[in-house]
Amino acid sequence: MNLLTARIRGLSQIFFISSPWTGLLILPAVGYASPQAAFLFLLGSVVQTVTAHFMGLRDDAAEGIQGYNGALVGAAAMAHVGFSGEAVLLTVLGALACVPLHQLLSTLFRSRPLAHFDLPALTAPFCLIATGIFTLLPTTGGIPLVISSDPLTAVGLGITNSFAEVDLEDGWIAGVIIFVGLLVGSRVIASLGLAGAVIGILAGLTVLGPEQVSTGMLSYSSLLAAAGTGAVFLADRPLAWRLAAACGAGLFTVPFVLVLGWAGSPVLTWPFVFATWIVVVVDRLVEKKKGDTVNLVSPSGANA
Repeated sequence: MNLLTARIRGLSQIFFISSPWTGLLILPAVGYASPQAAFLFLLGSVVQTVTAHFMGLRDDAAEGIQGYNGALVGAAAMAHVGFSGEAVLLTVLGALACVPLHQLLSTLFRSRPLAHFDLPALTAPFCLIATGIFTLLPTTGGIPLVISSDPLTAVGLGITNSFAEVDLEDGWIAGVIIFVGLLVGSRVIASLGLAGAVIGILAGLTVLGPEQVSTGMLSYSSLLAAAGTGAVFLADRPLAWRLAAACGAGLFTVPFVLVLGWAGSPVLTWPFVFATWIVVVVDRLVEKKKGDTVNLVSPSGANA
């Protein structure tokens, strides 16, 4: 395995893309916002990738599947405690923990009665670790937010900020670079992600003001949920169903963002995780019901 390529793929897999070229654009986008954040971002991916490789998970490591959660842990450490020895330690330990957590969730989802749903681990390992960091340690870092109170500007800024906020960064330039990276890796994922961001922003405007929406904090999870459901997890479904699922998943993230925020809990990408799991479960249940109906009306089903 080419470890260099694998750890760069770990960055692109945050957006469900296994492309070193996408990763090579995401890294400088994070670096533009904060060079120190880019260092921890890459460090987290490296630690998780190498750990998974030596634990025998070589295929997942090579594809970046065992890398993206570690990268996000590094970004979260930077956002919460700032660039310091503590942040480096949190990144290394958190990225190490991502490997067994990912495997634990995968094993759980393969067991009965969950095996039928084929649920992905997504960013749940990162969310679990970062929730612990944010809850147990005092905040000494922070991300300066780029905002606007003008409604039209807020929508445009919110869209670009959505792409940056997935990596716990902020700023329209970083967001545009990341979007270009997604276009390089997958135009379908880039398009659905853009649609998801718009859905989150428009839904957000019904309950929040332009300044809050312009941060992208309300729409980055809808970006991920729409891209993941529409392009990856329901990829074998009819186009109309995939688009409906992508819109539904994007909308489902918004109440999760609001509830977690009002409860004072770290939001992170939990809304994306919960919304995606819900849509995938609904999809599997619908497919099962269709299969049961076919068996009931078919001759083979009648004779079974």
